[in-house]
Amino acid sequence: MLAAFNPALLYVPWTHPEIFSYGFVLLSVVFALNCNFRASVLMSSIASLQNPPIAVATLFFILTGWKGKGYDYKELLTLLTISSLSAIPYIFYYMNYKTFSLITLSGYSDISYITLNKICSLFSDPNFGLLPYFPILLPFTIISAIISIQKRNWYIPQLWGVLFLIALIGSTQSNWNCGMMYIHRYAVYMIPIVIMVAMLSMKYFSWKSISTIFAISVILTATITGAVFIDYNAGNYVNHNELSNYILTIAPMVYNPPPDVFAERALHKEDNYYKYLPIIYAYDGNPRKILTDYQHISEVEGYIDPRNKDKIISDIEDAGIGYINFGPLWELPIDTSKITIYHTVPSNECIIGNPTIYPLVLFNGWHGLEDWNGIPTRWMQDTATLGTLASSDITATLNFSVTSFHHPRNLEIYVNNQLAHRTTVPISSISVSIPIQLHKGENIIRLHVPEGAERPCDIFGLNNKDTRWLSVAVQNVTILKAG
Repeated sequence: MLAAFNPALLYVPWTHPEIFSYGFVLLSVVFALNCNFRASVLMSSIASLQNPPIAVATLFFILTGWKGKGYDYKELLTLLTISSLSAIPYIFYYMNYKTFSLITLSGYSDISYITLNKICSLFSDPNFGLLPYFPILLPFTIISAIISIQKRNWYIPQLWGVLFLIALIGSTQSNWNCGMMYIHRYAVYMIPIVIMVAMLSMKYFSWKSISTIFAISVILTATITGAVFIDYNAGNYVNHNELSNYILTIAPMVYNPPPDVFAERALHKEDNYYKYLPIIYAYDGNPRKILTDYQHISEVEGYIDPRNKDKIISDIEDAGIGYINFGPLWELPIDTSKITIYHTVPSNECIIGNPTIYPLVLFNGWHGLEDWNGIPTRWMQDTATLGTLASSDITATLNFSVTSFHHPRNLEIYVNNQLAHRTTVPISSISVSIPIQLHKGENIIRLHVPEGAERPCDIFGLNNKDTRWLSVAVQNVTILKAG
């Protein structure tokens, strides 16, 4: 039941080799449990054709099968001959490209990318690890490994060693937040080995206990997998899931994923996240977690608790990049609509210009980005909002360029619902620069055109089919320190 109803099913609609590898590793485990190690080695070798880390399992079953035959060298030779199937891709690549791996040659895989954080994330990450999908079974197998060690029975701990080595080899990949369907691709073919450990652990517990544990595990895992299927989303890997949002909001210090995982899921896209630093995960106008490099530390150091400031800055300087975490927030349930991501935006990708003292984010009322002679521009409807997150109370200057559609219009600028400025905008571009008062935390800036917006398609003589409601166009928004 566990082999049939688990998150590997999430990859069935997704064109990728994970189900192929999962199926053959599962067959390999079934044959191994029945002590048919020749068939087991064949199945895992076939699986490793698509996912090379599975070769660790192949080697383990070779050694186990050899031991089961009293270390007969003829049996070892037979098992090695069967496993030679897994060498086919390496031979092919070397014959055609003079390298054993195009991925490694291209720089997408290297031992320098290995980190303990990445390895552990395959097991415990709330976004894609094994634990969220096997909340009973995985801890059960860990307890079983501890019992095995106490009893000096090394088979189960060795299988955990296989899992660790598979995760270690997988972590040589540079892109850890790769395309995936909820559970990580590299964790999918680890599932049969986890199930194997659970099967071997039955001897340590009573039948009643085992029946209860397995029944609850099947129900929980099937329910979690089914719930995900109901809201199946191919873009899940660039979004934090519900569980991770809860953790990041309530206790951000306990979840420090590899930076690309946090950044790309916060940005909702795969990209070079360094150009968006610092990235601030905020809830209800208050920062909960910040990812920054040392180059941008001055932009966020005002948020840091003075008691820990020196150490946090020193750690980020040493590592080059790191997290700033904030204390626990005891609020349940959380309202995910109050989560806001603030980050720097490259000037060629947004109307937000550089420099700006705090990251800005666009909220409602904006149309799509346009390029006006190399200048990023957005039309707004009659009202548009943007926000910033200030680390302290400060007097600043709001700057932007603005152009009215078709005829002059009045523009009102509100900061935290207080009218800060009113001006008339002509059909040619003008610069606006006004002093504003920001308070510590989230500040909402609202641009409002009292006369409203118009659709080009409704204006006689324009001969324009544009159906958008347009009022004014905005460019190069910045917030600078006053003076």
